[in-house]
Amino acid sequence: MVLFCPFPAVKEVWQVAARSYMRKLVEQANLHFIVTGKVKETGQIVTAMKVVALHTPKLSVQVSGLNKVNEEMTATVDFTNPFSFELEHIYIRMEGPGILSPVFKYYGLIPGGSRVTWAENFTPRRPGTTRMIATLDCAALRQVHGQVQLDVLP
Repeated sequence: MVLFCPFPAVKEVWQVAARSYMRKLVEQANLHFIVTGKVKETGQIVTAMKVVALHTPKLSVQVSGLNKVNEEMTATVDFTNPFSFELEHIYIRMEGPGILSPVFKYYGLIPGGSRVTWAENFTPRRPGTTRMIATLDCAALRQVHGQVQLDVLP
């Protein structure tokens, strides 16, 4: 609890360590800071809230080979766990409309600071502009995705 005298502008700084909230994050990856105060003389309650959106780690997607119908290509997904703790029960999914049906790979554990790379061969079935999209999902980390656009020639 912090007590303030009337009228001065006061700035309080709190450090919030990632280890205190990382395992409690849910789908949105936001932190909500709520401050509540009460005016002693009137009993009035004053509340303010600040939402901080957390940055998600990068999931890199690259394609190589000839961008041509019926020519084999390779899609590569790369992820580095930027945290000091292990990620467990991780699914990485990859798909590309007209070029790769949805596929996934399961990783039981990705230690903190380590990197995983997954390559998948595919053969484009139709020409045009499309995207290769990848997502990473595990209980401790949500909404991690990456994509790359490519033009498939006839």
